[in-house]
Amino acid sequence: MKINFETMKFCRTRISELIEGLTVEQMNKIPEGLNSRIIWNIGHILAAQQLFMYKRTGVPFIITPEIIHKYKPGIEVPTTVSEEEINQIKNLLFSTLEQVKMDYYDCKFKQFEAFTTKRGVAINSIEDAISFHTFHEGVHLGWLWTISKLV
Repeated sequence: MKINFETMKFCRTRISELIEGLTVEQMNKIPEGLNSRIIWNIGHILAAQQLFMYKRTGVPFIITPEIIHKYKPGIEVPTTVSEEEINQIKNLLFSTLEQVKMDYYDCKFKQFEAFTTKRGVAINSIEDAISFHTFHEGVHLGWLWTISKLV
């Protein structure tokens, strides 16, 4: 299977453009009728990437366990995220993508613990994980577009 990291880069570029110029308040606002905020969706993308690719291969995480815990699936940040943490998350958007690419092409993801997503998708290899995560980022990009129109 050929991995296309360009689709993930496309998503992250659109996310970066979408949040350019947003205030801390806008990044933290949960619009009425929705249950998440812009910064949570971005942090969640990063946390899910670590869990899908690094945890399942036994390769050490490339972001802090604190960020992974705060933004992992099923968790909503209960308080306002600081400007410092927002900037940290923004800075991780492209550095984590580049590191995943390097780690993949350096064959660091040798072993893979297969799993099934809560929606029933079987993930049996690192290639499956990367492909599914790219789809996952696209879903959250859609949410980010929606939320950005409401903040």
